[in-house]
Amino acid sequence: GLAMAQRNGKWGYIDKSGKEIIPFIYDTVGFFSKGLAPVSKDKKWGYINKFGHMIIPLNYAEANSFSEELAAVRRGKKWGFIDKNGNEVIPLIYSHARWFTNGRAKVMLKGVWIYIDKCGNRVDL
Repeated sequence: GLAMAQRNGKWGYIDKSGKEIIPFIYDTVGFFSKGLAPVSKDKKWGYINKFGHMIIPLNYAEANSFSEELAAVRRGKKWGFIDKNGNEVIPLIYSHARWFTNGRAKVMLKGVWIYIDKCGNRVDL
């Protein structure tokens, strides 16, 4: 029931009536998925819940919305995946990472696109 909105160059979230629910303090925001949304402030990314509480600190250079319980995040030049508690469940070793669909995510490792499962194991299509 929340929508992303921008005011004076900052992002926040409003409800269906247009009432501000999460303050307009972020440089960028993403879609809520699995109860969390990626947000950035001062070039760092983390995740908030629908009450605006920071659940996963602003520790990442980039962060995607959750898909199938995991989210791709980047620290430095490397991507990996975290769970909703902020645990790095797939190490940050990839040069690119997409989202999970049907239990698989497309990632780039040593210049080659491959698919991995939710444990980080390489899988074939």
